[in-house]
Amino acid sequence: MTTTAHLPSRCERIALRGLTCNVRHWGPEGAPRLFMLHGRQDASPTFQFVVDALKRGWHVIAPDWRGHGASGWQHAPYAIADLCQTANIARAVHISSPDGTSFATSYTVVLSGAGSIADRYSDANGSVVSATVTNIVAGSRILMKRTDTNAVLSNSVVAGTTFSLNVQTASAIPISVRVRKASSAPYYQEWSTTGLIDPVVGFAATANQQPDQ
Repeated sequence: MTTTAHLPSRCERIALRGLTCNVRHWGPEGAPRLFMLHGRQDASPTFQFVVDALKRGWHVIAPDWRGHGASGWQHAPYAIADLCQTANIARAVHISSPDGTSFATSYTVVLSGAGSIADRYSDANGSVVSATVTNIVAGSRILMKRTDTNAVLSNSVVAGTTFSLNVQTASAIPISVRVRKASSAPYYQEWSTTGLIDPVVGFAATANQQPDQ
């Protein structure tokens, strides 16, 4: 019986949404990229036999989901948004070519036990992240603007207590946020803040609207 030696892997540690994410690599850096995402109660080494069965010449990238494998654990319930942000690690590990220039690339993501999807994007456009404000008084109007260009990102009434806006960016965006309920009594004082929409972690804030005296 003959055996084939396992293709060795190497690991990269990336800070993501407050935790350290472990990303496993097989194959040469310059080869076409193949992303593999494991299922629940699993980890990136599960793909070792798949990698060994592939023809050589692929750069396989497989992150450990938060709370799995060698990635960090959080002491709170795991939200879908957190797992999706881990999936977005695909952008973080190849944001530019070796010479530092931006480029467009095709990639395939293999979902363990769930088929595969293919997509194309330009790294120069950055990542899609969320700007979220919670603890809003229902019925409030939220005004979110870029402070560098004065462009209005949102000016709408929030029916619930949470507002979230998806923004695609490759660099930090300075913003101002203003929230006020004035449609019916009791009227609430205006709450406002400023901050940055970060291309990796987005933006999050908790509104603190107090009733008018």
